[in-house]
Amino acid sequence: MNSLNNKNKNLNMVEISLFAVLSFVISLFKVPLFFTLPIYKIDFGESIVLFGALYLGPINGILIALMKTLISLILRGSRTLMLSELTDFFVSATLAFTSSIYIKKTNNNLKNLIIGPLIGTLLRSFISTVLNYYVLIPIFSSMFRFPIDKFITKAHEILPVIDSLFSFVVFITLPFNLIKSAISSTIAILLYKNIKKQN
Repeated sequence: MNSLNNKNKNLNMVEISLFAVLSFVISLFKVPLFFTLPIYKIDFGESIVLFGALYLGPINGILIALMKTLISLILRGSRTLMLSELTDFFVSATLAFTSSIYIKKTNNNLKNLIIGPLIGTLLRSFISTVLNYYVLIPIFSSMFRFPIDKFITKAHEILPVIDSLFSFVVFITLPFNLIKSAISSTIAILLYKNIKKQN
């Protein structure tokens, strides 16, 4: 019995590792959005984290996000004192855990497959926007010696409605995160539904 449990645990760790590696590799390919600054780019690695959470469970989804972050730090290092990587882990884990735990505690029907990721998307986007406003943008501005006023001016050239840090996070950061989370959720749901049909 113990041998069987150990085999299951080993298999589970292998699956978590594979999801983490795949998520990291996919996250290397980024796509810019037309309405935002070049620093904001979408990658689809988060969809694998969410798919892993749906397939293996909410806690394992967090482990996948954590392992992906560790792989990124080991292979690529960090130019932001790990702030970007820790934020990415936190928001990815939030999306994966919130979405998957809702689905697991309800029925795996189409309605709940939509509601769960929708809740996760809204929560993830809200947290990311708050972190950007209060923590990330002020710290990065100081770290890279790029005044927030210049940051706002650059954004104003793209969207004239932006004239403050608050309007920046409302009209750029928040929509960016909503779009990124929505795309990641859609990909994860489609993968999960396809796997469920085959089982």
